[in-house]
Amino acid sequence: MPQGFTLLFTHRDLPVQPTPTVTVAWKRFSAALSLDSAMAAPLLARLSRAYQTGDRHYHTLEHVIDCLSTLSSYPSPPSPLSIELALWNHDAIYDPNRSDNEAQSALFMESEFAAAELDPQILGQAKALVLATSHKETASNEAEAIIADVDMAILATPPARYLQYTQQIRKEYSCFDDASYRVGRSTFLKTFLSQSQIFQTAHYRDMFENRARINMGEELKRLKAKDSD
Repeated sequence: MPQGFTLLFTHRDLPVQPTPTVTVAWKRFSAALSLDSAMAAPLLARLSRAYQTGDRHYHTLEHVIDCLSTLSSYPSPPSPLSIELALWNHDAIYDPNRSDNEAQSALFMESEFAAAELDPQILGQAKALVLATSHKETASNEAEAIIADVDMAILATPPARYLQYTQQIRKEYSCFDDASYRVGRSTFLKTFLSQSQIFQTAHYRDMFENRARINMGEELKRLKAKDSD
């Protein structure tokens, strides 16, 4: 791993084994990458360990599986192996106190897959796609737009799931007091709601835009109501 790059456990002594759903999805993907089992199994173990680092409630491998499910609806995505590789790794490093999680996750992926002898083009594209999940800039190509939209699909889930998601995010940001959290979360919501479109691909915009705006608007109302309590 890059110098100074460390994974620290804060609430588990030993990693939990990947769920059957994760294991099946990884076996399919590692086969598509032509990784032999002797290399694929340790890679999944280390990836699972990374996703159990810190106090996670939303940014888990279950989120990755949800992203893969969303991706499966996209007709003929470009660079599909790069997109999926990026999805598996995009939240490998996650710390609510940092602003460089995506960059660190890209470094993690680069380090972990260095010995896998992947096509350099696949790995290079995947690195750029992990960075695209920071949602700080408009996508520069279709693949970046796809992964950004897939990562944000949670915003358009049914109200009960969306509420659960907001509760999971609040737990991950438990290091912040309620007032500070409401300010930060409200800024996040207002930033996206002020955009002409939240989702960058026509496919996902048609599927998710309206529902996402309703969910986010309702959450913003709840946050404002707590400010006035």
